[in-house]
Amino acid sequence: MGIESQIEDKAEDKLKEIFVSDNLKEVRSRITAYTNENTTFSGAIGPRKLLFELKEFIRSDINFWTQYDDNGSQWNICGTQDLEFNSQIERSSVIVPKLWNNTLLNHLKVNATYKPNCKLSESLMRIAIHQSGGKMSYFSGKADWEHHLKSKIGDTLGVSDSDTSGLSITENNERFLSAEIRPLVDIADQESDAEELNKNMLLITWQAIKTKMADKIRALTTNHSSELKNAMDKRWRTWVPLLDGSPEKQRILFRKMLHPNAEGKQINSDMRVGPKTVGILTDGMWLLLIASVCLDNDSTGDWNTMAGIYNANTIALQYWSGLSEEKNGVKEVIENCKEVIGMEHADLLIFSKIQASTNDLHHLLLLNE
Repeated sequence: MGIESQIEDKAEDKLKEIFVSDNLKEVRSRITAYTNENTTFSGAIGPRKLLFELKEFIRSDINFWTQYDDNGSQWNICGTQDLEFNSQIERSSVIVPKLWNNTLLNHLKVNATYKPNCKLSESLMRIAIHQSGGKMSYFSGKADWEHHLKSKIGDTLGVSDSDTSGLSITENNERFLSAEIRPLVDIADQESDAEELNKNMLLITWQAIKTKMADKIRALTTNHSSELKNAMDKRWRTWVPLLDGSPEKQRILFRKMLHPNAEGKQINSDMRVGPKTVGILTDGMWLLLIASVCLDNDSTGDWNTMAGIYNANTIALQYWSGLSEEKNGVKEVIENCKEVIGMEHADLLIFSKIQASTNDLHHLLLLNE
């Protein structure tokens, strides 16, 4: 009896590393019951399935994780972030919001070397570059992944000249092995998963932009008349369902805003779209909305066409990687304003983050003539 009591005490000491101390006896009891109920079924007991049964007792300071592992023949996904259903393993719709939530202790682990032209690799890099708030991504061969990540976006998200410094990426020195995996056997599986990741990243970004736009409209000062505020609110309410119903329209709009044609095709504009660029995307949308209201007072204008005849776009970047044939490092967009204008297919082109007066901008354009 004494030996059994010692075993129970040691088990609870170990369990308290993961579970709330006040519930250790309940946790141990559930583990015993679960084991007894499932020992007759081959393969029925697995660590992840058992964790699912105990999820309500997990300590709040425990790190959850998702691992993407390339074993040479296929990618395998495992982890502890998606415990909503016992039969589901690390769904994109669950893990992306958690990896981009600054208040949760969640990590991405990638046990793979970088592969060119791999859409899944690019999606994983996109997750990593937009993480903040103490989040960490672990990549095997960190230096190589960071090099290609920065290359894909021209070493800038467009927010500042140093927005890719201090990335939350560290070396992955630990590979978790699990029999409970979601396999991505072939390229079609891998690209399908990459698309799911991108879809959920776009959804989070769009939701954040909608929230910020609504806040800006509510905060619009109306000292003398609320006409402009009401018109902008009405126009925005027209645009939102159109964009809500078409993620592809969102993609096209954000790509144009974050990737001028003059920057070249080597830039992956989708990777720039995420939480860290919500601010500049919102500012770009804001000016597009103002232009639409001012030029189209019949409520028919959208973000692409003004007054029924003018093709419109906003360059939301303040910084970029420069002209495609030069690539001399990150610089302000204003330094190549003339070249950017010349390569855009827009009658009305708005630069929402250029910090210069009209006179300064006109003088700069004349110098470049």
